[in-house]
Amino acid sequence: MLNIKRKEDCCGCNACGDICPVQAITFTKEMGDFLYPKVDENKCVRCGKCVSVCPILHSDELKTRNSGFKMEAHAAISKRINIRFDSTSGGLFTELAEYVLDHGGVVFGAVWGESFTVMQIVSESKDDLPRLRSSKYAQSDARGFYSTVKNAIQNGRMALGCGTPCQMAALRMFLGKEYENLVIVDFICRGINSPLVLKKYVEMMESQYGKSVVAIKQKCKELGWHRLTTKFTFSDGTISYDPRETSLFMRGFLSANLFCRASCYECKFKGFPRLADITLADCWTAVSDLDGCFNNDLGTSLVLCNTKKGSDYFKRIAEKIDIAEIDFKKVLAGNKALTESLQRPSVDQVAFFNHLETDGLAQAMSVFAAKGKTNRQAILGILRGIKAILRRPYDIFSLARNNGIRRVIKGLPLLRVRGRVVIVKDKTSRMSINAETWIGQSRFKGKSMLESRLLLEKNSEFISMGYSFGYGCDIELFDNAKLEIGHGGYSNIGLTIICGESIKIGQDVICGRHVTIRDTNGDHVINREGYKCTRPVVIGDHVWLCEKVAIMPGVSIGSGSVIAAGAVVTKDIPPNSLAAGVPARVIRTGVLWRR
Repeated sequence: MLNIKRKEDCCGCNACGDICPVQAITFTKEMGDFLYPKVDENKCVRCGKCVSVCPILHSDELKTRNSGFKMEAHAAISKRINIRFDSTSGGLFTELAEYVLDHGGVVFGAVWGESFTVMQIVSESKDDLPRLRSSKYAQSDARGFYSTVKNAIQNGRMALGCGTPCQMAALRMFLGKEYENLVIVDFICRGINSPLVLKKYVEMMESQYGKSVVAIKQKCKELGWHRLTTKFTFSDGTISYDPRETSLFMRGFLSANLFCRASCYECKFKGFPRLADITLADCWTAVSDLDGCFNNDLGTSLVLCNTKKGSDYFKRIAEKIDIAEIDFKKVLAGNKALTESLQRPSVDQVAFFNHLETDGLAQAMSVFAAKGKTNRQAILGILRGIKAILRRPYDIFSLARNNGIRRVIKGLPLLRVRGRVVIVKDKTSRMSINAETWIGQSRFKGKSMLESRLLLEKNSEFISMGYSFGYGCDIELFDNAKLEIGHGGYSNIGLTIICGESIKIGQDVICGRHVTIRDTNGDHVINREGYKCTRPVVIGDHVWLCEKVAIMPGVSIGSGSVIAAGAVVTKDIPPNSLAAGVPARVIRTGVLWRR
């Protein structure tokens, strides 16, 4: 009978529940809503089967089974750009899975369930592949999963599936022997996150935007593979992107190590030999040596063939993928989770989860993830300010004039200029620079004298979360106008923004050459019913405005959209649309693009 005394000694694989012949084991939600087994001693017949399948108890034994094969390492990507774009890394799981389905087999893995829980399923349909691929950063519920897989492979069907290393180790123990028709795939796992954290993350976004979330895409590539973006789709069709640099979820997972199961801090499944036939992962550091399509920020898979079966099976999909040689030392350097367990968080994890339950993610993170960092961050800010002054001492007067000497000394985010820039600000205007913002950026490195301009008239307000305005820009805010622009975007030469009332531009918005965005026609009047000279403009996140696009007053452009060169936008554009023409009209929907 299982007797778990430490939470570190249970990985939550759920195999013990599947193997119990008298259903004496149920699972209860404990700290962070992680599942832990509970044995009903009145039902238990002391058969010992639950102990026999526990992967933690048998981790050393399992590793001896895969010894003797020299592991093969590859960088690989699917030749189908749509599959690669929609996958976590290079799309290898989909290519592997399709081969099995094409030969009458079944595949298994994790999918989103109700209320954004994660569950393991077994499928014989290609229609399920979009659900099965891509990351889900919460522990999956695998109750009933092992029995279903065993029934499928005992019927002689080819099977392939993917799960965490501990789940796949549990599957091997549950099956009790090797099956030639089964290929087991795992991935390099940093640690598995709390289902409660994911639930609170969704609730935070719903509260922030005032509408319900209907879909999540974690590790969305529309802002680039490296940015680890979570994409939220809301009930009204609108979209929000939460990249790593702004995400409380990613901060808690990747920096504070706050969210993971207790067993992840003492993981028994690191290092070599691997227990799966094939291990998939992001080919992070090693990809820097590769050229062309392997290194274009669309995701590249690291493929480790750990057994002869895995190697033979991988060769079967060779025609569907591109493969490159990699330096395994760089693989290890870029994937430390391959060999190292997580470091424990520096704060009380139990207290964090209790706080999370009652007060939500934002409040819990502000209390626990910020502890001990406030003074350190202040000191680092001052050091950054001193470094900036020493690096370019001739800029100090310009920086002080545009930002104030106090912001420069404290190392706070600054408005920085390059080349010939004219800035005119009324004393009643306000400028909030929340991340480094550049005006006059150019590839000509000081040789171009093309003027860039920023005008802030009476009571106007300019809010930047961090943007790079290219040279030759003309940004004008009239009396009482407000311009808000999000993080991470940039413009090419000649951007014009004319703001008479309100223009709001989301994060990661890219403007091609000579784009115009305006919410006002000045004082010019047309004798048309309902005509207004000035109407607010809203541009969502991750929008691409191509060369010579004109955005006219009163327009709203949905997140993820692309406006083709020369288009004049006079009406609203829905999310993820391609619009073109004069006046612009939607010519394609469901568009995804990477900056």
